[in-house]
Parts: sequence; structure tokens; C-alpha cells
Amino acid sequence: MSRVRICGLDTKVVRSDSADWDADGMGRMNSLTNTITLRRGMDKDVENHVLLHEVIHYICAVNGLPVGDDERQVAVLAASLFAFLRDNNFTAEKGCTEKVEE
Repeated sequence: MSRVRICGLDTKVVRSDSADWDADGMGRMNSLTNTITLRRGMDKDVENHVLLHEVIHYICAVNGLPVGDDERQVAVLAASLFAFLRDNNFTAEKGCTEKVEE
């Protein structure tokens, strides 16, 4: 288990190989228990993408944003943000690391 802070809330990130996952399920979030659960055994890139997807659901849930109920909108936001962060070498410690000459 690990922890992340989302909207100022400590949130547990749990990896599970629970038998109750549906065939396509890769992650789920519960804003009442401040928990994000990820399917155990995913490739690291996939796991990070799924985590971002669930973080978007979480942000929407705790702020009452209806976009969090629309799986397609959340999937597009997660894929786009994940690609931006990955493709620009963005990390929490360093921000965007690539320098561009003007």
C-alpha cells in the first residue's frame, strides 16, 4: 500500500488481485474511504495510467463535478494528461525537465 494526497486528502493506493474484479476492471476509487484500488500485476506504465484515471474520478467525486460520472470523458482526460506528463519527462520533484532554446 502507498499513499498520495489528492485535493488535500491522504488517499490510500492499494494493489489487489481480488476475485470480484470484472474482466475489464483495472482500477476503482472510493472517495468515502479515501482509497484507490489498482489491479495487481499490471505493467508499470499501465498502472500509472490507471492511477491517473482513478485520481480524476476522485477529484470529480470530492468536488461534485459531473464529468466524473462520464467514463469516456475521464478516459480522454487521463490518457491526455498521462501522455503529457510522460512525453515531457514531467515529475513532481522536477516539473518539466526538457529545456527548449528560444
